[in-house]
Amino acid sequence: MSIQHNNRILGIDYGEKRLGIAISDDTNTIATPLKYIDNNKEILSRLNKLINKYNIKTLVVGLPINLDGSHSKSSKKVLKFCKYIKKELDIIVHTTDERLSSVEAENKLRESGRSPNMFRNLDRGIIDSASAAIILDSFIQKKEPKLYEK
Repeated sequence: MSIQHNNRILGIDYGEKRLGIAISDDTNTIATPLKYIDNNKEILSRLNKLINKYNIKTLVVGLPINLDGSHSKSSKKVLKFCKYIKKELDIIVHTTDERLSSVEAENKLRESGRSPNMFRNLDRGIIDSASAAIILDSFIQKKEPKLYEK
């Protein structure tokens, strides 16, 4: 299965409080973080607006797998979220391993010149969306993404 070009992909770093959000460019080669979305009763409406605004045809959601490859309690919540989104928004949903994406996002933000004191006070939503960009970039780089089928 190949990713269609000219149809952007939306990357999601799922969290119980908020979703980190990132979007691909038109050629699906670059992932850019967007403002996070609060995970509340308006989540479907907010995602649907992004899908329509950017002509999104595919979602990729980071799946938090344990370092040993097993599923965690969090991964079960993410899979439930994927099932819900696929049903309610009638959109293609993929999952991809997100192990250590938050750590990588924090490291990249540090490398961008943020001091340790600034980093401690940094809005967690910025880190979540940076993580979503890392998740999306990882997905884009894969030749054969895994389709969420449940």
